[in-house]
Amino acid sequence: MGDRQFILMLSALVGLTGGLAAVIIKLGIHYIHDFINVKIRQSTFEFWYLILPVVGIALSVALIKYFYRGTFAHGITNVLYAISKQKSIVRLKDSLYFMLGSIFTVGLGGSVGMEATLVMSGTGLGSNIARIFRLSFSHRILLLGCGAAAALACFFNAPIAGVVFALEVLLLDLSMASLVPLLLASIIGVIIGKIFLGANIILDFSEHSAFTVNQIPFFILLGIVSGLISIYFNRIDHLTSKIVERLGFGWKKTLILGSVAAVLIFSFPPLFGEGYGTLINLFRGKPGLLLENSIFSHFSEFQIHFLWFLLMVVLLKAVAVAFTLGAGGIGGYFAPSLFLGGVTGFLVARSINMLKLFSTHLPEDNFTVVGMAGVMSSIFYAPLSAVFLIAEITSSYDLIVPLMLVATISYMMVNYIEPHSLFTRRLAKRGELISHHKEESVLAMLNIEEIIERDFQPIHPDATFREFLKDAVGNSRRNIFPVTNDNGKLLSIVLLDDVRPLIFKQEEYDTLSVTELMRTPPARIYLYDSMREILKKFDQTSAWNLPVVDEKEKYIGFISKSKLLTAYRKTLKTLSYD
Repeated sequence: MGDRQFILMLSALVGLTGGLAAVIIKLGIHYIHDFINVKIRQSTFEFWYLILPVVGIALSVALIKYFYRGTFAHGITNVLYAISKQKSIVRLKDSLYFMLGSIFTVGLGGSVGMEATLVMSGTGLGSNIARIFRLSFSHRILLLGCGAAAALACFFNAPIAGVVFALEVLLLDLSMASLVPLLLASIIGVIIGKIFLGANIILDFSEHSAFTVNQIPFFILLGIVSGLISIYFNRIDHLTSKIVERLGFGWKKTLILGSVAAVLIFSFPPLFGEGYGTLINLFRGKPGLLLENSIFSHFSEFQIHFLWFLLMVVLLKAVAVAFTLGAGGIGGYFAPSLFLGGVTGFLVARSINMLKLFSTHLPEDNFTVVGMAGVMSSIFYAPLSAVFLIAEITSSYDLIVPLMLVATISYMMVNYIEPHSLFTRRLAKRGELISHHKEESVLAMLNIEEIIERDFQPIHPDATFREFLKDAVGNSRRNIFPVTNDNGKLLSIVLLDDVRPLIFKQEEYDTLSVTELMRTPPARIYLYDSMREILKKFDQTSAWNLPVVDEKEKYIGFISKSKLLTAYRKTLKTLSYD
């Protein structure tokens, strides 16, 4: 079997396992939801909203703290970091615990989504299948993407969206060598979903109103509103991260933030879980069902009060998501972005229809669907994934124009203010984010620890010239010598070229000290510097070797430009599928 045929066979295997993982996750969470809705609803179900989300979050925290014994990054953030810094290795242990934690969090009502778990599970399977067969780095990335595409395609019955997500969000290169395996894995994932789930599609919007050109101005408005909602969502997430840092990482944080999230869910039941039921009710013209089991149930009699209720749901969803994750719950932003978009779209259409300022009556089902694409595109920075996902789950491309219009406007608004999404911001700041720019991706994949040279001989500043020649020059083949104090802090450097004329002046061997010979290095490289910053320092100083220190200025070693460029060329070669 040739290499390409072998990769296709493995992509099919990844599609099979990724689809099965999606089925397990979907059934696990929905069995819990069914139990809650059928068994507990028979009693005073509303008050369980105050308990269940906290219990789910606490179980997730206990699982990670006492069994996993580590910390979790966001699912997609974790995958992107694995690609850039862990040679595309996603441990099955991470995927398993993420899956179990997500089932606890989302199943018991945490206001987050489980799609990040799908991505973690699919990429973990793809990565480890690649490791078993000892595939190259580039093919590990490919199978990792195949796993994500298969899981999402199975979950949403959307094969094209699965492929586009892998290309757009996981930043895989688009070529025939990558596209065909992704398509194969995605198709198999959908088939697995149809076999085990049948027609049980999570969002079924197959019937919708016709799109007309006179609705375009209102869709433009929806795009702007979707962008504003996404910006608000980003700000709430950023603010919550600061609150989490102040509270620390103990049970105190879980109790406080989890309780706040539970109170919000109790007050506004549409915030319970993923919220897909809310979207279906809005699409089918049954918004009154959102007020069931709510302290605001009397709002159904007053249209204006109902709109205020929906507005509060939109604003508080961002808070509920941020607090659920901040408390230690496990999940992602995928479902919340669709929820926010759908409710926003319905709210915009219903508000305009109520005002009756225009002769046209806006189809609220269309705006519900298109709004989902608007907010998802600007939260994930993935307009194509949003367009194709919504187009596929509506079983029609009749809405492709408003979908593209709203997704583009919303994405452009948010991208203008913030160049990176929620789960890529920190990676980009550290220079660890891969991108579709080959140069940037290669730099992100380089590991500073692997290119540091540590065979330079340090010398104390109080040493004499004789001691310098004996202890440093005599024991090193290098022509640069770091000068460090008793604590290992880098003070300066000595260049062999500077002291060479003094070698024949033996009368100065005991009178000269290293302090008189040393010079300030042209720049210092810190362990937290990104590769782009390191290259910039080399360019600005024209140096061939620069010292590396930690955040306390303690000497670590040197990086040479030649070794850096060699590592760059080697990494660039590994990205090829050939």
